[in-house]
Amino acid sequence: MRDSIKLKLKSVKGNTLKEESSGDDFSTSQGKYMQKQRIIDHEKDLYEEVVVDPKTAKIVHSCKEPLSEHRGHGSAKKKKASNRSRR
Repeated sequence: MRDSIKLKLKSVKGNTLKEESSGDDFSTSQGKYMQKQRIIDHEKDLYEEVVVDPKTAKIVHSCKEPLSEHRGHGSAKKKKASNRSRR
């Protein structure tokens, strides 16, 4: 059994202020489940992510940078425009 939790803090106007996720996540590059913790703080312009191998407790990946500079990673990668969007 695997667990994970995701939280999202929004302002009264509905803008996302902060997102947090923590728990088990499948790593395709490692071919197994890893423990991942991610914090995206829009107010403080912060992106932080730590991935740990649960069997060895070794940090496999760690990233802490301004959110405004976090580009070209995971879902932030540029995607090819489809034919529909060009019309």
